[in-house]
Amino acid sequence: MIEEVCMAQVGAVRDVKEEWGGAIRFTVGGKMFAMLGQNRNGDDIVTLKCAPEKVEQYRHDFSSVVQGYYMNKTHWNSVLLQDSDVPTEVMEQMIGHSYACVVAGLPKKVRESLIL
Repeated sequence: MIEEVCMAQVGAVRDVKEEWGGAIRFTVGGKMFAMLGQNRNGDDIVTLKCAPEKVEQYRHDFSSVVQGYYMNKTHWNSVLLQDSDVPTEVMEQMIGHSYACVVAGLPKKVRESLIL
């Protein structure tokens, strides 16, 4: 489900970062908005960008949401996927929010080329 939602975003590109342990990365305009991989314990995770004002709220509301693994803890969360307490609808919203955060930071010319 996560890959499908990521790829449904306008201009999304999927690639694999072998140097990141084979993590699957989703980008828009050359900037990452989602990463599917594993943490140091081998747990499957998805890492998503998040507005700072929402980062702590997600971590408070869901035990599966933790600080972004190997990312800036102010702007990124990771979701532990096994036995996750994040409902599918919320996960879809989190992916859309991550995408929107990244698009907002892209140069105007790139944003306009996405025809949002």
